[in-house]
Amino acid sequence: MNTQKITFLGLLTTLALLATYIEYLVPSPIPAISGIKLGLANVIILSLFYLFDGKTALCVNILRILLASLMFAGFTGAIYALSGGLLSFSAMYFAKRSNAFSIIGVSIIGATFHNIGQLSTSIIILQNKKLLYYLPVLSISALITGLIIGYLSLYLVHHLHTFCKKFV
Repeated sequence: MNTQKITFLGLLTTLALLATYIEYLVPSPIPAISGIKLGLANVIILSLFYLFDGKTALCVNILRILLASLMFAGFTGAIYALSGGLLSFSAMYFAKRSNAFSIIGVSIIGATFHNIGQLSTSIIILQNKKLLYYLPVLSISALITGLIIGYLSLYLVHHLHTFCKKFV
């Protein structure tokens, strides 16, 4: 890996971390259901999937999650972020690899599985299966946020594609 690529990935990691911080500052749009967020950092992660590869995107995603957890959320936040982030990443990886979905479809799948991962973690930690009642609302939010993040990622990939070719 050359110095330019390392620097560029460091910049993108920082931008993803900044996006995570901004989202920590913004309250949930539906106060009764905590945890619904746009997922702005996923614009960077999803774009890396398409600009580089899964390994690069995974490294940046894990680094972002760990740094954000240390800085803003603590150990419990790290558990939720990692469970949602890793399940989401796995689902996006297989969806992209199948070539059956556009970047927007991959984004929606990622948002859906992120919610499933965090909800499953909540059910395990709190030992309360009634949390499954949140699943329909979380599914609707995943569709909306997945669409938004997908379109933003499509825009970013389109504009950075030529620039990133020199790193691959």
